[in-house]
Amino acid sequence: MLVNKLFIMLCTCILMISLKMLNVNTILSVIITIVIVMSLYMFIFITRSKKRVYLLETNCNPKAFLDETDKQISMVGKDKKMNGYLNIEKSAGLIELGNFNEAKDILLSIDKKILSKKYGTYQVYYINLIVCLYELGEIEEAEEIYKEEIDHLNHKNSTITIALKVLEAERLFFTENYSESKNKFNELLDQQTTPRTHLAILFRLGKIDEKTGDINGAKEKYMEVAKNGNKLWIAQQAREFLASS
Repeated sequence: MLVNKLFIMLCTCILMISLKMLNVNTILSVIITIVIVMSLYMFIFITRSKKRVYLLETNCNPKAFLDETDKQISMVGKDKKMNGYLNIEKSAGLIELGNFNEAKDILLSIDKKILSKKYGTYQVYYINLIVCLYELGEIEEAEEIYKEEIDHLNHKNSTITIALKVLEAERLFFTENYSESKNKFNELLDQQTTPRTHLAILFRLGKIDEKTGDINGAKEKYMEVAKNGNKLWIAQQAREFLASS
């Protein structure tokens, strides 16, 4: 991160000197420099964001994702809104490591005034929070928030739409409506999702098989999760089940 900051500072100095040598008006030089440097900053930020998403959604490596997210948080400094957005993403990485209490604490520390339904941060915030509550066994609170914040929500972004559908199926699982949950998850298997989401769906279907006594079905799904889940907590859970059965 220090390297990025030094690089941007160096570019700023070079630009100012170059424009000065070209006899460009001082005020215009400052404006041109600010525009170019801000564009460079945004390019670096977006590139790092894409890399982070790839680490989690394709490589299934939440630890590496969290390391990169912490670096990006330091990059935005004291920007309250950007810090909030990045901490929502950080909570996702913690969830994928199985650190539900820590993820919940981070989410509850975020000022909800920064959340936006239009840009999806509102939906992602509450999806992550409800997942934490379900996994921690706080079913009543999760149900209350689901009914208040999720029931009426939708979004044009396909990723968020899938996430809302996954949460709906998760809700049915945690409220022990296994048959309907299984149907919802099976429908999601036919949709285009990231490798991480696909494995999460398979894992939950394996859990449903366990609950309903289909151990062979559970093993088959867990084998794929264990093989391809890398450092996801569900992969570790699947490996432990296969090792003990």
